[in-house]
Order: sequence, then structure tokens, then C-alpha cells
Amino acid sequence: MDTPIRRWPWASAKAWRSGAVALTCLVLGLAPALAAQQHLIAQQREAEARVVADNPGARVLDPDFTVHPEADPSAAPLPTAALLGKDWVSGEDACTGDLAPQGAERDTLDSSCKVVQGPEGAPVMVSVGNSRLEQFSASLIDLATKEGWTLVTMWKGGCAYTPDATLDVPDCNAFSADAKAYLDRVAPEAVVLNTTFLDREGTEDVMPGMETTLPELAATGTQVVAMRDLPRMPVDPAACTAEKGAEDPDCAPPLPEPLRQERPDAQLIAGTQGAAGTEHAGGTVVPLEVNDLVCPEEICTPVIGNVVVSLDEDHLTGTYGATMQDAVGARLREEGFRW
Repeated sequence: MDTPIRRWPWASAKAWRSGAVALTCLVLGLAPALAAQQHLIAQQREAEARVVADNPGARVLDPDFTVHPEADPSAAPLPTAALLGKDWVSGEDACTGDLAPQGAERDTLDSSCKVVQGPEGAPVMVSVGNSRLEQFSASLIDLATKEGWTLVTMWKGGCAYTPDATLDVPDCNAFSADAKAYLDRVAPEAVVLNTTFLDREGTEDVMPGMETTLPELAATGTQVVAMRDLPRMPVDPAACTAEKGAEDPDCAPPLPEPLRQERPDAQLIAGTQGAAGTEHAGGTVVPLEVNDLVCPEEICTPVIGNVVVSLDEDHLTGTYGATMQDAVGARLREEGFRW
């Protein structure tokens, strides 16, 4: 395309002219791509600005929720199909300074330790566990920021935090041991972990070793958020809705039966709360359950508040997790969590 220009006598007469022509060709060639990129960025910023109005997610489950006056009823659900598989949660930066893994901790925690840094001297909350807790932790990121806390996240796929149990998975045992060393050293003001586990066969049990882990953490003065496990879907909601549509009942399975019952760690939590009190310098165990936000009225609807709920059979989308922050904040306070 640039051959006539290269053959232009004026362009080749002087070196600076050749350079000027080359630069002009480059600018002309890049202009369409740059314009398209700017258009996409503008679209993204507009979508982000409208997200509260058009994609409220879990906020619609609040009895006091009112539709935004500028909401677009034809707005597409978020995340879009193109971005759904990338909607994973991560902290903003790698852990540094005193919050960085040290010594033997680095073997398993270096790559996964992320931080959303609060103000200097801010209290620290650590979310530690598997990728299912990782996705839920989207609800904690903005919440911690608003409250002036630093949030550290440490996750390993398939590995819950079970430092007082020996599992048949050596990698998980190493992760829990290193995470325990990290928590002992950092002494955070709060720790978030799963205390129950729902398996693929539909059985919910207390996470191994919790009868030791919970009271030990509370005894240090740490506030422990005891998270009940989330549902596992019998179908991939995204694939189901792509094939059959979001309204098809096959894509909206019921909440698993065990999660409709009293949580299996209820007595353990109650006993640990009684033992924690003021006796242990403010440490306490705060139960947290959000399954009614994921599966309202015990039906696991694939889209809530124009936000896609599940990334796959086992994980929330980060987008939906973030929309739970108001409800999660309220529930933590109701259960006695102190920011």
C-alpha cells in the first residue's frame, strides 16, 4: 500500500524526509486500531459507570432494593460470555514487606499471596483456603477497602485451610502448614476460612481439624470468620444457559439438601464463641453463610440482578461475588464482627 509513497522523489531526497514519511505511514496505519481501542475503552468505562444501575446482582435481594431510575431493561448480563471464563478474583498486588511470605512459607505461598493495601497501620484480614473461597472473597475486597482494612488473600486450588488435619493430598498439607506459619507470624486481626465442606456426592461435613483450629485461632485474639461452604451445581450453568436459555428450569437446580439444614459446625462454633469472649483478648468466631444470596428461595438461578452467578459448577463469578458485599458486611456486623 505504501509503494507509491516510497517511490515519491520528495520522500527519498533527504534522510529526514524519509523518516517523516515513515512516521506518517505508521500513524496512518495505526490510527484505525487506536480508534477501535479507544472505542472499546470508552464502552468499558460507560458499562462500569452504569453497572450499579443495570447490573445490581445480589443487591436486588435486599428487601429495600429499588430499581435505579436510569436502569436499562435491555442491558446485557455481566460478565459477558466473552469475559466469563476470565472472571477470577485476585488481590491487587503481590504481598510485600512484613506481609510477604518468608522462609519456608515462600515454597507454597509466594505466588498466591496477594494484598489489597489499606492505610498505613491498617488492621489486617487474611482470607485463606481454596478457589471457591477465592471467588467469594470478591465480596470482601471493596468491603475491606471501605472499612480501612488491608486484605490479604492466600488460596490454593482444591485445598482448604486445614492445619490441624493430615489429608491424603501432600500439596494441601504443605499449603496449610505454611499458611499457619504465616498467620502465626503476621497475627492478623481477622481470618476468613471455610469451616464446612460440601463434596460432589452431596454430603456436607465439618472441615477436618476445625475442632482444634477454631479455638486456637480465637485464643490469639483473632476474629475468625467461619464460612459455610457454597453449593456445587449439578450442571455447568453457563453452558446450560448458552444452550437452553437462562429461563430453562434445567439451568436452575435446587439448593443441595444438606445446605438447607442446620450447618454441621453450629455446635462447634457456639462452643468456641463461648470460650473466646473477653477471655482471649477479643478473639471470637463469627459464622457466615451466604447460600440464600447464591440460591434465593433455595433455587440456584443462573442470573440474579442481571449478573451471572456461577462461573462453572463450583465457583461464583467474581462479578457476582462483589455484588454481595453489602449483604456480607451487614451479616458480619450482625454476628458481632468488629471492623
